[in-house]
Amino acid sequence: MSVGPESDRFISPNPVFWSLITALKWEEPVISKIISYVTALTEEDVFMNRTVKELLWGYQDRALHIAKGLAPDWFYTDIAGYFINKNATNDGVYTIFTGENDITKLGHIDQYNGSRYLTCWSSKWANMINGTDATINPPFAKKSRVSYAFASDICRSIEGIYAEEVTDSHGFTLWRYTAPDSYVANATVNPDNKGFCTPNCLDKGLINVSNCQTIDFFHIPVAISLPHFYLGAEKYQKAVIGMRPNKEEHQTIIDAEPNIGWVLRAAKRIQINLYMQPIEGFDTTSGITPVFLPVLWLNESAVIDEKNAKMLQNMLFTPLKVVHVMEIVLISGGSLLVVVSLIYIICKRQKRKWAQKDINSDTSHLISNGSSHT
Repeated sequence: MSVGPESDRFISPNPVFWSLITALKWEEPVISKIISYVTALTEEDVFMNRTVKELLWGYQDRALHIAKGLAPDWFYTDIAGYFINKNATNDGVYTIFTGENDITKLGHIDQYNGSRYLTCWSSKWANMINGTDATINPPFAKKSRVSYAFASDICRSIEGIYAEEVTDSHGFTLWRYTAPDSYVANATVNPDNKGFCTPNCLDKGLINVSNCQTIDFFHIPVAISLPHFYLGAEKYQKAVIGMRPNKEEHQTIIDAEPNIGWVLRAAKRIQINLYMQPIEGFDTTSGITPVFLPVLWLNESAVIDEKNAKMLQNMLFTPLKVVHVMEIVLISGGSLLVVVSLIYIICKRQKRKWAQKDINSDTSHLISNGSSHT
């Protein structure tokens, strides 16, 4: 459903170049020399001109190709791309609870790739794998319940809280969950987020995910945010021309049916930003003002289709309505029966009172007549 073909070309920051020259600060001298030699030989630049297909699904990078030949232990691939190896593939092995023994754990992740924790963050709390994969929640939700979801592409769990009640195009009443502002707050405002300060803390709205995004063994200087730096610090929004954040288009939402826990509509919106800065020894970077430059933002959306909506309507909601109507009918009938019974009892008692009065009146009359006769 793209608006254009994958052959469309865009000028974009060069992730290979920035990953390699950023690594010069941390790598061994021999690797640093190889990187400097390769980038000079291949004339890698700050920006590159690539097609959409290359940006997303990968392209052979000349610098990586040469480096792979020089140091194959360090450079195991010469293909680069933001979603390389993620087209039509799974993102790992999930071990989840079925809810058989505890329905409140339905869909909750027990292990991801054989572990209950990640390893890319600096605190146990940040590395926790919580909640579901956001496709299903336990049934019989309460508005006070916090719903967690794990997102493997950003290497963290996200807290979801009840926001509002919405109605979708099929007429289903759903509960909307969104992440609270504390999710994107800096570590000063929300100390829990300090675990995500790897290797450094960023301001509100940005999370450094370079530890979980790599090219070969080199970390890509990438930070994620909401699109257009929505909920982000003003300095990030003002640093790039064209940012127009708004809630309707740029927030992440999950709309779930509260009784069964099924997610019938969702939209995960994420922006990928590449950090650009002057690097000593590379003249092409000397005039750059340090900035988190947006590369792309994506909207991974899902909504129940007409076929499954009808199935859900026929198998669940229509029977529930019938049950609800029958409940009203039975309650109304029962209430009517109680009222009729009460009226009957009252009338019967009243008749007894009247009958007793008549007997008492007749008795008094007989006694009175007997006295007169005597």
